[in-house]
Amino acid sequence: MKKILEFFYYPLQWTWGIIQNLVGLVIFAVHAKKPHFRYEKSIATVWDREESMSMGMFIFLAYNLKGDIEDEESIISQVAVHEYGHTFQSMLLGPFYLPVISAPSGIWCMIPAFQKMRKEKGISYYRMYTERWANFMGIRITKRVPHGYRETHPDFVKEVKKENVPERLRSSDEGD
Repeated sequence: MKKILEFFYYPLQWTWGIIQNLVGLVIFAVHAKKPHFRYEKSIATVWDREESMSMGMFIFLAYNLKGDIEDEESIISQVAVHEYGHTFQSMLLGPFYLPVISAPSGIWCMIPAFQKMRKEKGISYYRMYTERWANFMGIRITKRVPHGYRETHPDFVKEVKKENVPERLRSSDEGD
């Protein structure tokens, strides 16, 4: 499935997902002076916001994420895996991405009442269907652990090939 999705990535992004890709391109252009790099098949930008987001095949990473993009254990790398998962949602859903993923995800992230509820009740940001699905897509495509995955999948070691899970994230009860 990964090879099929990757084969159709650009054609579907720029036809079926044209709306969010044009929006992503505009945001990319507005932040043209910020650092950019390729992440898998997407274009990533480190921007001056505290939130990360994806719009089509464009990933915008928060400026305050720690680590190196190549280090699978770093926060920036894990967030990039998650955001890359959103790019596949864009490819699959096309014009439905905005109302089905982008709007609910933005509301879940930005509305103070939801922020307060998550904090008070100890609910992970990644419990929202949009975020869980992005993590699922990111881990299946990149074979890396996305940000927040352990929070929502305590038994995740059983779901991921052992060699693709950073040592510090493996459970101690793994049974080696």
